[in-house]
Amino acid sequence: MSDTATVPVVSIEDVEGFIADGSRTIVDVNSAERYAEGHVPGALHVDKTNLEAELPADRSAGLVFYCGGPTCQAAPNAARVAASIGYENVAVLSAGISGWTESGKPVETA
Repeated sequence: MSDTATVPVVSIEDVEGFIADGSRTIVDVNSAERYAEGHVPGALHVDKTNLEAELPADRSAGLVFYCGGPTCQAAPNAARVAASIGYENVAVLSAGISGWTESGKPVETA
């Protein structure tokens, strides 16, 4: 995937399935403060400026990035960066945390 390639988008229902079967790591690229206020259950918080150091070492691991919502570009940008450094299976939850909570899905707080 090149830096300009379109990142695959997954739905809230897809993410629920990934959480249930453990097949992908859900990655929150919101601020630490926003993450602490509420995040997708089990999501890994990473600093989007330090992705390589904070993402799982296994480059074949499935990753789903999310940020604030549909207009936020942090998740697609982070997914493109992850792909550019060798991660083979990246996607974006374009609904973000706002869509997740608006759908009545549970959140964890830190």
